[in-house]
Amino acid sequence: MSRTITWTPDVLDGFEQTTLTMPAAPDGPVDLVVVRRAEPTGPTSPSTAAVLYVHGFGDYFFQTHLADEYERHGVRFYAVDLRRHGRSLRPHQRPDTTDDIAEYVADLDAAVQLLVHDEGVEWLLVNGHSTGGLAAVIHAHRGAMRRHVDAVFLNSPFLDMNLPGWQELLVE
Repeated sequence: MSRTITWTPDVLDGFEQTTLTMPAAPDGPVDLVVVRRAEPTGPTSPSTAAVLYVHGFGDYFFQTHLADEYERHGVRFYAVDLRRHGRSLRPHQRPDTTDDIAEYVADLDAAVQLLVHDEGVEWLLVNGHSTGGLAAVIHAHRGAMRRHVDAVFLNSPFLDMNLPGWQELLVE
């Protein structure tokens, strides 16, 4: 069953966005923003294949060339600005933070639900960069919507602190 989703012009030319309201967090109301091309730029037939781009720490979606490349190959492109990042940052929030990676897993669940149930996506690749790569693999392992993810592509994933063991003990 589909919901009515409203897409509005994005700050990036040729893109549009929708806001998903999430359950409140300890710091107050939480939203996440999903971005897509206003008009697909790939092959003319509608595609049911899509990619969901997940940015890294202190980041947000702005890589239009990435969207262009996926769409050129017939894969619809979507990106999510996770809570407290980029377009999803609200005035009462501390930017680019989370106390629990499970918050980002919930964000990915909401974005995947939007793509599958409202956008008609039948095949989904999650493309995670840096901390977005960490969120993507944890979502693939335990996310509520993980069965709808067909592939995961990681770009410089943040999977380890890459410190000697004694230093990792100090930062835990």
